[in-house]
Parts: sequence; C-alpha cells; structure tokens
Amino acid sequence: MNKKLLILSMDALNSRDFHHIKDLSNFSKLIEKGSYAKEVTGVYPSHTYTTHASVITGVYPDKHGVISNFIPAPGEVNPDWHWEYEHIKSPNLLGLAREKGLKTATFLWPVAAKGPQHYNFPEIWDPKGEKNQILISLTSGSPLFLLRMEHKFGHLRRGAEQPQLDDFTTQSVIDLLSRKNVDIAFIHLTDLDTHRHYYGTNSEESREALQRLDRRLGEIFSLLSDKGELDKTDILVFGDHGFLDITHRIHINHLFHLENWLGFDNQQKLLHWKVWANSCEGSCHIYLKDRTDQPFQEAVHNYLTALSEDPHYGIERIYTKEDFKQLHTGGDADFILEARRGFAFTHDWQGPAVESIEKNPLKKTMIACHGYSPQKRDYSSLLMAMGPSFKKGKVLEGIRIIDIAPSLAKILNLDLSSVDGRVLDEILSDS
Repeated sequence: MNKKLLILSMDALNSRDFHHIKDLSNFSKLIEKGSYAKEVTGVYPSHTYTTHASVITGVYPDKHGVISNFIPAPGEVNPDWHWEYEHIKSPNLLGLAREKGLKTATFLWPVAAKGPQHYNFPEIWDPKGEKNQILISLTSGSPLFLLRMEHKFGHLRRGAEQPQLDDFTTQSVIDLLSRKNVDIAFIHLTDLDTHRHYYGTNSEESREALQRLDRRLGEIFSLLSDKGELDKTDILVFGDHGFLDITHRIHINHLFHLENWLGFDNQQKLLHWKVWANSCEGSCHIYLKDRTDQPFQEAVHNYLTALSEDPHYGIERIYTKEDFKQLHTGGDADFILEARRGFAFTHDWQGPAVESIEKNPLKKTMIACHGYSPQKRDYSSLLMAMGPSFKKGKVLEGIRIIDIAPSLAKILNLDLSSVDGRVLDEILSDS
C-alpha cells in the first residue's frame, strides 16, 4: 500500500460550523481540493462512543453493541464508559487492517483501548478518580509509544484539560508519522466538544476552538508536505454529532427514588433497585431489573407517559422496544426517552427532578450537549475528504455516519461485508 490514510474525528464539528471553517486556511484546502458533505446524519443516540463504533464498523449500534458512552451501572453517578475494543461486536476497520498486515495507529479513538492497533494512545480514564491514570493508559495502550510521547510532549499537557490535550495529541501524531511507516491513523480531537459543553454551542470559545483545529490540521499538512507525502495521503475529516444548548437537567432517577423504585443508605450506596435511568445526555435508556414483571413495566411506562405530558419534565418522546428496530439501537434497555430542546438527562438521583443550570466553566457545568436523536432539526455533522482516492469538487447530500466505514474499506481493499452503510462511490476516484 503506497497511499496513507488519516481519519480525523473533530468531536462536535457540525453543519452549522461550515460557514466558519470554509474561510479558514486549512479547512478551506479540504473543501477546495476534495469533496464534502455539509449534512451527515448520525446514529442514535448521538453519543461519541456510539458514533465512533459506527464509523469503523459501518453498522448501527444495535449490531456493533455500543449503544451509549456509558455502561449501565445502577447506583453510579459516574459509571465506566465503553473504553475497550472488545465492546465492539462487529467486524471493523481496525481488526481487518491488522489482519491484512497494515500498520495502524489510534490517538484517543473511542472504544479502542486494548485493541489490535500497532500504536495505541487509548482514550480511557477512571471516572471516579481513584486509579492511577498513567497505569491505566500503559496497560490499555502501547507502553513504549506512550512513554515516548509523554517524555517528548508531556510539558504540553495538563491532564485532560483542553486545548492542551489536543496540542499534545497533535504533536504525538506528527512525531509518529515522521518516524514510522503508518498506513492508517485514526485521530480523535476533543477541543471543540469540551468548549461547547462548558461555554455553549455558539460561544466565542467554540469559534476559537475551530481556529485551533484549523491550526492543528495545518501542522499535519505541513509534516506531510515536508515528507513529500501530502499528495499521496487520503485525509478524511468528520464531526461525530451536532450540539444543542441546554437550560435544564432532568434527574429521572430522583423521581424513581421518590417512587421507592431505587433505595440508598445514608452514604448514598445503592440498597435496591427495580428501574434505572442510564443517561445519554440528550436521551436516556431505562432499564428494568426484572423484565418478566409485566405489571411493573406497564406501571413504569404509564409513569413516564404522565411525565412526558408535562413540559416541565422535558421529555419529548418515549420509545418502547417495538420502536428499537426502526431506531437501530436500544440493546437491553426497556424504554428510551428523548429530551426536548433545552433539556438533558443525568444519572443522578439526588435531585431536584428538574434543575435549571447556569454557565460556570470553572465548575465544568455543562450548558450544551449531544446524545439526541440524529433526526432533530439543525443537528447534523460534517464530512470533508481529499487525497488521491477522492474526487475534487463533489458535494454530497443525504449521507450517514455509517457510510464512512464501507467507503474507507473500499479504498483499503478490506472485506467489510454485511454493513448498514453504503460506499460513497460518487466521491471516490477511479485511480
């Protein structure tokens, strides 16, 4: 394989950003020299881990198995995420590339810890803050690779704070590509996502994050140009989901607690549970402990229906298992709740049921989020692609996140069969 392939996930980059980035020096190169889509439909829920699993499998969450960022854990406000590669239950680009002998690298790519990559900078941490981060990373990724990055660029990083983390990641990408023959690199940058969560979707801080992403893209372009590889490298940049501002948080588990469907001791340790709400931010999965208890299932459904009829509780729609097949999601959940605009769910049970929120970046208060249905208005993401495998000047319409993997599989000549997505032949060159 003479060509290289770089896949850059710019977390939270969405359709409404196009008018900002089209005039930035490096994004404009992608747009002018390649093809692009201003509206890409995501998967449900539009969570980061759910989406990234679909990006490398080409299938919906009901097939790859990653139906949320969070692993359901009754009684936990900060549950573990689907960090590890083993959570993906479908054939995918990482595994197939390894089987074909292609050199792969991942940089903070979701659901890739302990995966088959040759160079793995894993996205994984302890949500409770009890474990040593260095040890977690070393045992979940490529130790020598990680130690080198920390030695060379650790001064750039300040934990997981942004924009420092993306600067660290970008320099690590440049260092690896300058030294090693990597065929495929999957890169996840989260600067924009972080600043949208804490400052708002259309904030000045978000626009500054877009400018930093453009600079980082330019640094990668410069490296490839210096190596004489820019014209030989396929580069695909995408955003994983839209973003919406919120004014209220919904603590569904607080309401379940009031119904005595959840019980806790004085230290807030779980004593018993009959139903649990696992937040996906803009949506929420509801799990029943005893799925054979039909009367209780009906009671929960009736209770949620009553809540949804009162706008105060911010529930736009209730999906039942009969809906899951059409949604291509849901897993073992019994219901899915979709939030109204301006609302988002939490795991918390310590109330109040609905809480108004105010901007407070120092306390990392989220005032914007994702996880909603990809069908929500003005909520699509972006895709741009340039390089020898992509045509110039093509504008795509009506494409989906699940179309990325089969298109890349065709470029790489990988047998990724039985996908839900399609090959974007209209932008692929004949060479």
